[in-house]
Amino acid sequence: MSDLCCQRQLTFFALVRLKRANTMLIYFNQQPFSLTPPCTVAEFLAAQQQLRPGIAVAINQQVIPRSCWDTQPLNDGDTIMLFTAIAGG
Repeated sequence: MSDLCCQRQLTFFALVRLKRANTMLIYFNQQPFSLTPPCTVAEFLAAQQQLRPGIAVAINQQVIPRSCWDTQPLNDGDTIMLFTAIAGG
C-alpha cells in the first residue's frame, strides 16, 4: 500500500474518531475542520483570521448576509465557502 493511500486511511479514521467525540465536522473551502459546538460563522472566521472586509460567505450553497454572521450557527456537516469581492468594469 502506498504512503498516499495510508495517509488517506488515517485521515478517514481520524474523522471517524472526531465524530464520536463532542465535536462537529464542517468543510471550509473543501478542507475538513473539527469544531466544538456551539460556534457561529463570525467566531469561526475570526479563528481562521478570515473576518475581514470584502468577503462573502455561503453555507451549503446559500449566501449568508454579513449582518447574520454573529448569530448564524454552524452545524455538523456544513460546507462553508468563502468568496472575495472583486470590483471591475
